[in-house]
Amino acid sequence: MKPKTIAIAFYEETGATELARAAAALAGHHGAHLLGLFVMPEIVRNAQLSIHVPPEVLHHARAEHVRVSEQIETQFYEAARREDVRSEWRNIDPDEDQTMADALLDSARAADLVLLGQPAPELRTAGQLHETVIRNVGRPVLIVPHKEIGDGLHRSAVIGWSPTREATRATFDTTGLLDAGARIRLLHVGRPDGRDLAEGPLNAMAEALARHGFDVTVSYREPHAEKIVDVIEHEAAEHGGDFIATGAFGHSRAYDFIIGAVSWDLMTTAERPVLFSK
Repeated sequence: MKPKTIAIAFYEETGATELARAAAALAGHHGAHLLGLFVMPEIVRNAQLSIHVPPEVLHHARAEHVRVSEQIETQFYEAARREDVRSEWRNIDPDEDQTMADALLDSARAADLVLLGQPAPELRTAGQLHETVIRNVGRPVLIVPHKEIGDGLHRSAVIGWSPTREATRATFDTTGLLDAGARIRLLHVGRPDGRDLAEGPLNAMAEALARHGFDVTVSYREPHAEKIVDVIEHEAAEHGGDFIATGAFGHSRAYDFIIGAVSWDLMTTAERPVLFSK
């Protein structure tokens, strides 16, 4: 299903221009409605937090966030006008018992696609917002790096495949962003067994996508000493993928925290947009 409502969630100035332009270009290509969302941070309106902050500091923080919201709103509407797309802007001031993510989820669930800017690897708090949205919004989430993304996201994609619910959702969420006849590369990172090479679920998925008219290639790569995220990135760069798609956070939060997760690495370090489905 092609996206007809695309939501962009803004939370900082960094990368806001590139994020707005990427979302507006997507909306223009698909004839979608563009929804801009800015959520006020917790410290500005949380009673338990703000009681320990001097009033003048709190006033300055709120004024600064209002300034940031207004500046991003201007960039958002400029990007929408440039692509001639329908658009609306919402400033979200959550209730005291809501987190930023909770408030964002309420507005984002009605969208076909949600866009967020890439969090910095060292800013775990910002990443927690992204992770919470991806885990709970029930919609595909596209993480966009802080740079221009080129000529669009509709010609080709590299899908990180595994035989899981999340990867299956990512595969079919990807088809909604691609044009007819677009190239899809289904990538499995790991050693395949004989059944995988002959009649495994990856080949069955390739055949299903080909019936929709896509140009599908299957690829197996062993990571050796490389991180899985580097193998996926290399595959996308080598074969010209407009974006990467993958199932997200297939393990529990505790597992991800202790062992580390491919989802986190892709979310914070990928050089191209990444579509996450949960």
